[in-house]
Amino acid sequence: MKVVINDLIVNYDLVGKGRVILLLHGWGDRASGLNIIKEQLVKRYQVLAVDLPGFGESDSPNTDWGLLDYSVCVSNLVKKLKLEIYAIVGHSNGGAIAIKIISNKLLFPQKLILLASAGIRNQYKGRNRIIRIVAKTGKFSSYMLPSLIRKKIRAIFYKKIGSDLLVAEHLQGTFKKIITEDILVEASKIKIPTILIYGKNDQATPVTYGQMLSSKIKNSKLIVLDDSSHFVYLDQPDKVKQLIEDFLL
Repeated sequence: MKVVINDLIVNYDLVGKGRVILLLHGWGDRASGLNIIKEQLVKRYQVLAVDLPGFGESDSPNTDWGLLDYSVCVSNLVKKLKLEIYAIVGHSNGGAIAIKIISNKLLFPQKLILLASAGIRNQYKGRNRIIRIVAKTGKFSSYMLPSLIRKKIRAIFYKKIGSDLLVAEHLQGTFKKIITEDILVEASKIKIPTILIYGKNDQATPVTYGQMLSSKIKNSKLIVLDDSSHFVYLDQPDKVKQLIEDFLL
């Protein structure tokens, strides 16, 4: 289904009956990327899954967006659909958006589930500075090379420094803006029950992120799963689904 929010066409899926669970996907993903969670939750709840602007079938923003822009857009969608959110499940960047939504009182869920949440930036200022510098100067330094080779070189470099800049090239300005935003202060404003689920082998959002966020969110519990990476809910689907179900009861 599609609706116009903030002058953008936003694609979403609303299925099931009962209290409403909002699913927010990570950077470079789309609503369907969380289907494994949605299919479990829909047995007991109504589930709203959103293609965040710039991903899936939703329009891309006309300007460079930050976390607050995404948060306001999601909040406006929920209000337009006249829904009351019981809980938010956010993966990676979706988790950072969820924290922003709640801390800014845009929505008032009763529970929060963070899956490998991103949003810790101040610990990695050096790496983020490198990403921004390369994004600005990379084209100049390799302008004499053929286009295909330039793209390959940039992709290899960004992968080595752990950047998702090229995951959504049409949103490079938005990505560079988001990686400057640290949400630890916002996390300290969250008072609702929260669980944080991280993969022990996650290189994109390491367990230290979860530890830092959990230390700021008073009513929270950090769970670290072995043999799991950034997509912890795909690596340990049964375990994650059970943890979510038990927490929501």
